[in-house]
Amino acid sequence: MIDQFSYARIFVLPSLRGGLPIELLEAMICCLPILVSDIPDNKEGGLPAERYFRCGDVDDLRDKMERLLDRGLTEIEKQDMRKVMAEPYPFPPKAVLGNVSHGSFTNFCSGLARRQCGGCTRR
Repeated sequence: MIDQFSYARIFVLPSLRGGLPIELLEAMICCLPILVSDIPDNKEGGLPAERYFRCGDVDDLRDKMERLLDRGLTEIEKQDMRKVMAEPYPFPPKAVLGNVSHGSFTNFCSGLARRQCGGCTRR
């Protein structure tokens, strides 16, 4: 997926249920503007409040997508994404479901960080 993200202008995760999808981490590595539904597990990612839309509310999603596409990411937001992904364990363990150990997840994030798609350098 990470290779495909270099063609995207925005990443939207309209989840109705929990779990921390790998695609969200990949979108962060690519410094894509991100919108996610406001379910509890998504909020574990620590994104700014304006990056959440009300789950199931198509109008809220549309409005936030339009604003984000018009504005894009600031350089500060890109730097913040890089900092989060550089942390040894960027998300709280509660956000990761399944039998994934702390070490395995940290290694996974480090591997993703080495595969940057170049989105952070996009204008």
